[in-house]
Amino acid sequence: MRKGFKLGVILGAGFIVLTVFAFLVIGCQKETRTISKATGKLTEAEALEKAEYFAGKGTVDLDILGSADLPTGEYFEIGDKDKTMLLHVNKDSGKVEMALLVDPYKRGNKDLTLEEAKAIALDFAKKEDIDFAKLTLTSASKNKKGDSCSEDGLGAKDGLCVFRWEEIAKDDIKLPHWVEIAVNYTTGEVVSVNTKDTPVTVSLDAKVTKEEALKKARGYIDFDVKKTETEIGV
Repeated sequence: MRKGFKLGVILGAGFIVLTVFAFLVIGCQKETRTISKATGKLTEAEALEKAEYFAGKGTVDLDILGSADLPTGEYFEIGDKDKTMLLHVNKDSGKVEMALLVDPYKRGNKDLTLEEAKAIALDFAKKEDIDFAKLTLTSASKNKKGDSCSEDGLGAKDGLCVFRWEEIAKDDIKLPHWVEIAVNYTTGEVVSVNTKDTPVTVSLDAKVTKEEALKKARGYIDFDVKKTETEIGV
């Protein structure tokens, strides 16, 4: 785990919640989204420049820490020497897709409302040219300070307002195009930003129903499920 960014384990109580995500890939080409392809891999210098622009040039001394090969793509891992700031720059798209900007454990004297924190998140997104034209706010939460069962103390989301915007297609299908921003409501600082915009080139017509997907998922569960939720995504 990185210094300053230990994720707390938030434990639920009362009943087990099973969330089933049915990711359906279908062969027809009826409703599609496209995006222009990158011309080549990003260089280290280009990635560093994009990271510095995103974090605010001159704010902190950033350097290439290494590379990360994740299921979502290949990234340059960029941060300061103390690793209190960390950014992932996609080697293909050149976009900063993940950024941990300040220590989430930091506490101030403010107590921003959810709406005040949302305004800060949107203002940050505007400065970073994050496009919200196709996105819908799907969740907004204000987490209590110190409300965590983590053995390591406060969880990373304690004291934060977390907002998530997603692109929703027909029949409430969630596409892999989203933005999540966390704001520390005690300091007014943007703590983290996560984004993704993956082109969808398959039909959005499902081959199976939510009920069929849920039935199939239940076949892999060997304990009693008290509550279930289904969601279709790509």
